[in-house]
Amino acid sequence: MNAGKGMLAGRFRRRKVLVALSVTAITAAGVVTGVAYADSEPVDNSAQGGSLKLEDLNPAEREDVMEMAKQEGWSEQEAVNRIGWQQSFSKIAEKLETTYPDAFAGAEVTGNGTGAKIAFAGAVPAEAKKRVGSLPVKVQLIGGKGFSEAELNRILGQNMGVTGRKDVRSAVGSYDTDTGEISIKVEPEGRLSSASERAAMRDKLRPSQPKNKKIKVNLDVSDKSVGRTEAYMRGGGRLRTTSGAAHCTAAFTVRNSSGVRGISTAQHCAIGRRYLRYSNHGTSSYTTIGRKGTRSGDYGDVSWFGRGSYLPIARFYYTGGSTRPVSGSTIQYRGQTVCNYGLTTGRKCLTVHKRGVSYSYGGYSYRNLTAASRHVTAGGDSGGPWYYGHSAVGVHSGRVYVDGASRSVYSEVRHLRNGLGLRLLTT
Repeated sequence: MNAGKGMLAGRFRRRKVLVALSVTAITAAGVVTGVAYADSEPVDNSAQGGSLKLEDLNPAEREDVMEMAKQEGWSEQEAVNRIGWQQSFSKIAEKLETTYPDAFAGAEVTGNGTGAKIAFAGAVPAEAKKRVGSLPVKVQLIGGKGFSEAELNRILGQNMGVTGRKDVRSAVGSYDTDTGEISIKVEPEGRLSSASERAAMRDKLRPSQPKNKKIKVNLDVSDKSVGRTEAYMRGGGRLRTTSGAAHCTAAFTVRNSSGVRGISTAQHCAIGRRYLRYSNHGTSSYTTIGRKGTRSGDYGDVSWFGRGSYLPIARFYYTGGSTRPVSGSTIQYRGQTVCNYGLTTGRKCLTVHKRGVSYSYGGYSYRNLTAASRHVTAGGDSGGPWYYGHSAVGVHSGRVYVDGASRSVYSEVRHLRNGLGLRLLTT
């Protein structure tokens, strides 16, 4: 994490040879191109779509909707129709995922905000039909997928064990809830220059077949780069090293079960750093904060530090110099709008590409991350807030190359609670 800029440039110029593991849902006849639908008829409430107005949203949501409208070239009402209902969808999907963890097979906003779908391993629960009836868009309820998102995540975690090998430098993995495909790309520690070396590497990393016979593990070789964190690169951050060098971005204020308050950021921002300097925007004043805890692995890429001499409050910078109160947290599903603020790249809004992404770097594994639709972050943004409106969504981790593109990734806010026992400070 403390490598010099010249060393990093040299590292990125080297050609990377990667081994890719691909897991695909299959039948006895071959690869599945579709799934069985227990319910093929969508729940259609689209006639209600025009009733939502910009003034129906809270001020923070209005600002995010208009930012997305500007980026996409939409009119005000078109942006409201496409985005305004999505937080209600998030609550429904999260409730169904929590209630049916072994059946829930993914949720997605489709058609760039004009529809949605929720899938299940077996039959569609009656509760799902009832809950989506309030949404003003067509919602497709899909049954008979044959696997749950939790199962895909477990298999991904099992295969990410390759990151513990001495001959593996880094790895990135993800799953696709549409196809049941899990892909893991591994960067070997040494360069593989011949077909025989690549074949030997494939044999070493070949995993055992899952118990679910609809899932098959494939091995491939690629020269794409994989995950990189952004802590060690200079940025205009407000989390600085004790020598004053720019380091990372803070995420959200938190407290533990004893009431101790502090600030959250990425785990990799805390590596080798017992203390950091925290400062607000527009001032050179700072307080020194001490590391309280870090988690990686299944809990993503999260850490927290104490408050120093400052008093944490339930607000966050969503753009340079401007703050919002935090009202709570939310999970954003595939296709939903999400925004990020980083001290280097500032504010930007885009959509969720997929959940359940993993990567490793520098001897650490980061799993259960969410990938955005594009790579929009840079060095110094690490640890910063991902959000929508007044809701905290995630803690920025870095970038990965997944599904043919480089994408920014973050740890969902739930990892602060599940991994570190923390709660957000909220209004």
